[in-house]
Amino acid sequence: MTEQAAADTIVKFEKARTVKVHFPSLISVRHISKTYGAFKKDGEDEVLHDVDMEIAEGEFLILIGKSGCGKSTLLNILAGLLKPSAGEISIEGHPVRKAGKERGVIFQNADAALFPWKTAYENVEYGLRVQKVKKDERKRIVEEYLELVDLKDHADKYPSELSGGMKQRLQIARALACNPRILIMDEPFGALDAQTRRMLQNELIHIWQKTGKTIIFVTHDINEAVLLGEKISVMSMSPHASICKTYDVELPYPRNERDPAFLDLREQLQQYFDFEQVRGESA
Repeated sequence: MTEQAAADTIVKFEKARTVKVHFPSLISVRHISKTYGAFKKDGEDEVLHDVDMEIAEGEFLILIGKSGCGKSTLLNILAGLLKPSAGEISIEGHPVRKAGKERGVIFQNADAALFPWKTAYENVEYGLRVQKVKKDERKRIVEEYLELVDLKDHADKYPSELSGGMKQRLQIARALACNPRILIMDEPFGALDAQTRRMLQNELIHIWQKTGKTIIFVTHDINEAVLLGEKISVMSMSPHASICKTYDVELPYPRNERDPAFLDLREQLQQYFDFEQVRGESA
């Protein structure tokens, strides 16, 4: 083997190591539509229209779109917190009718999601108590996940004593403690300062790689989408929003924002957003 052939083989091997193997779809979204209020013939009240997608187990999927395009509506339907007007979502072939323990939900507003009268430890423990997990096992699990999100030294603090970033890490720990297969995240870092946001983005990638959870993450931030997602699904403008384009992202982690491939994908997404904006305004 020549030196060049050997070098090419090494490059191919290094690239192959960054490719994650996925099994058949864990979640199937079939012809989902959502209409609010009384149905109008012109469809003005239809927020989502005929949304179709497949999500593999262990995948990190980003749902991205302009504000008001129906991203959170779709996420709430996936979480079982909202019923579609038409279509069906299934997990391993089983229809989603309501919220379930296989799905953990993390919201943007941690203050509204956490129990202010409970300590960090008690917030993480809550779901385990509901599931009637034994005390010793609860203690082990709570401590494991508080340590995972670097909050072990803050276990006795109440949410009001934690920073915004710490509250979001606490939400993640509480969701993970119940061992869901799927994490559903609705713009969880949107209200944070840039430095805290970047730190939590890196932590989330670490948690995903360590746990193998399936993550569905909503954002309207293009840079965040390219930093995090294995797959990025772009939603069109509302009304009648649907998945208009999906990108498979082959960039290795951790991602370099100065990498030409990173910048190229970000530019592609920006151009698509600009096109959708113009199309929506002219419709």
